[in-house]
Amino acid sequence: MPYTSCRRHFPPSIAIVVAYLISQQCSHLLFCSAEVINDINATNPSLYSATNDTACTCDGEKSPIPEAVQWVLVVVLVLFSAMFSGLTLGLMSLDPSGLEIVMANSDDPKLARAAKAIYPVRLRGNLLLCTLLLGNVTVNSGLSIVSANIFSGLIGLLVSTAVITIFGEIIPQAICCRYGLQIGEKTIPLVKVLVMLFYPICKPMSWVLDKALGHEIGTTYSSSEMTKLIEMHVQRGEFHSAAGAAMKGALRYHSVT
Repeated sequence: MPYTSCRRHFPPSIAIVVAYLISQQCSHLLFCSAEVINDINATNPSLYSATNDTACTCDGEKSPIPEAVQWVLVVVLVLFSAMFSGLTLGLMSLDPSGLEIVMANSDDPKLARAAKAIYPVRLRGNLLLCTLLLGNVTVNSGLSIVSANIFSGLIGLLVSTAVITIFGEIIPQAICCRYGLQIGEKTIPLVKVLVMLFYPICKPMSWVLDKALGHEIGTTYSSSEMTKLIEMHVQRGEFHSAAGAAMKGALRYHSVT
């Protein structure tokens, strides 16, 4: 118990001995309180002389990792947190059917190449999801621990929360949501390594998800949905109005017959 609480329940001499014995077992519990020092000096001068040399030499147990290294770890962990968070949204938002379409018929060869690189990994959606989420949770937990060593108490909580939210969640998700194909192509080799690294843990979880939810099926559209999709493309200038009308007519003819 704290020294002040111990002193309320026991005479000062007993409280001092209890605090001293505890400090011998736990070296980070030091006599850095003026109240403790004064009581030791007043009631037991020999105990005071035995502990005075080390009583107030430090404030507590320090981390064995140098502070400069801890700051480097914070930066590295924030970058990994941003990567895991961004890829979770960016890659999982890419529909397998959409990737097949881009691979086969894209007018941009760069996008087709990116879709071809991502497709085999994205096809195992639950395994990819488990890998990215496990990595994100692990990195964020490590970031909280390192931040607590640098910033104590409430400040550490606020700093780690702000850093993870802004730089580890909001910004990377906004970027990867917009440029999912391009970023996914650049990071897919690292993602494959992470899938192999976490495979013993994530494979059983993904197997359970596959059995419970079934394998992921790509997005398909009915005739009415395709008609609306064509209208949207015509409005955006992707199709000429005459071509759009011809495609809608073909869909209506097919639905009638």
